[in-house]
Amino acid sequence: MRMPIPFAGAFSERTAKAVSSQTCINWYPDIVDTHGTQMMTLKMRPGLKLNQTLSIGPHRGSMIHNGVLFVVSNNGVYSISSADVATRIGSLSTYSGFVGMASSGTQMVIVDGVDGFYWNGTTFTQITDADFVDAVQVKFLKGRFIVNKPGTGQFYISADYDASSWASLDYATAEVDPDNLIALEIDHQELWLFGDFTTEQYFYSGNTLFPFEPQPGAFTEFGCIAPWSVAKADNTLIWLAQTRHGGRQVVQATINNPIVISSGALEERMNLFSTVSDAYSFVVKAPDKHLFLVLTFPTANETHVYDFATKLWHAWESYGVGRFRVATSVYAYGKHYMGDAINGNLYTFDAAVYQDNSINIVRSRKTEHSSKNQDRLFCHSIELLFNVGQGLITGQGSDPQVALYHSDDGGNTYSNADTRSLGAIGKYMAKVEFNRQGSYYHRVWEVRISDPISTTFIGAYGRFSMEE
Repeated sequence: MRMPIPFAGAFSERTAKAVSSQTCINWYPDIVDTHGTQMMTLKMRPGLKLNQTLSIGPHRGSMIHNGVLFVVSNNGVYSISSADVATRIGSLSTYSGFVGMASSGTQMVIVDGVDGFYWNGTTFTQITDADFVDAVQVKFLKGRFIVNKPGTGQFYISADYDASSWASLDYATAEVDPDNLIALEIDHQELWLFGDFTTEQYFYSGNTLFPFEPQPGAFTEFGCIAPWSVAKADNTLIWLAQTRHGGRQVVQATINNPIVISSGALEERMNLFSTVSDAYSFVVKAPDKHLFLVLTFPTANETHVYDFATKLWHAWESYGVGRFRVATSVYAYGKHYMGDAINGNLYTFDAAVYQDNSINIVRSRKTEHSSKNQDRLFCHSIELLFNVGQGLITGQGSDPQVALYHSDDGGNTYSNADTRSLGAIGKYMAKVEFNRQGSYYHRVWEVRISDPISTTFIGAYGRFSMEE
């Protein structure tokens, strides 16, 4: 009998092994319509092309100010022109940790938890006002820079369009619940205040005493466990949340209607992590319809990715690092610029590049446990379906290989690799077939590719017989 093997069909992200052995790493599922029938394939995540090296790193923040890209790497603040010329405009007093960045159009402000600085297009100046607090994050709304005061529920505002001027009484406290203020964000012209266990919103009222006031009813019982996990995408806000009932969830909210987008499998895995407060996220778009939330857990050394198009999770890794090695991402000059979390490399995220800075990307897909009513199955052959014949002209990838593994003990140990060619360039009819794959009662299959070629994993079929 001939049966499909669900490499690109039934799908789940990496999870706890006790729950499932499925993983999907550096591939993302794509649903295509073929003659009225929907089919799921696996596409390759784009690679990283080195743009330039700015410092010893790490990258700490990036943004667009007045149409120009600005990035922070180590203690250096750089402007990057559309011709990719970097100019150092100033220095911070700290060397690591994410920085908050905001722009008023005339001033750009950077805070690092110790000091604040502003750039007016000519000079880079430290904020010396005695009433300025040691802010970790900064936002701009309706003429005011807004910062949080760590360890409190308070947020402070600058003078009108003036980052150099702050007043000790120009603050308010998120008072719906007395938890600490963890993060700030601006969405739909409202200020979102993320506490440990609750989130509330303020609007600009223009009140002469204090121009921001609580939005009536704009309150949710989801707090924020990681200040740098808050991201904006798909006309919504997304963050790594927690509640007083415990547990960790990824939520997405429009106005005041949060929904949980993390799967049960991902939540179970996150709850195994010793530390999640250092998690960070950013949003990036592939050249096709897929928009990704890239959520990294540095202590756990894992990156989990949510696809807004399919509403499915998968994982990204960089070889030799573990997690995806990028810390910052910003779209400028028609390109996605990404800063390295370890060194000073600045990359562009490029779908025509199949390596991470000349280092191979290992793409792996493991299936769920496969069985037929716990009967013994004899696997006579497996055919993997790829768009073959995409090999390179010379060098690695001129005869690209795919490796097949299997596990008959629940994903605890795997067989040695069995490899086949994906077809040299132009070999569009190459067949990727593995014969005599033994017998089993239940099995986990894995397919792995590391050659720097462009290919799509379409599916797999096996030819089986059952024990009489």
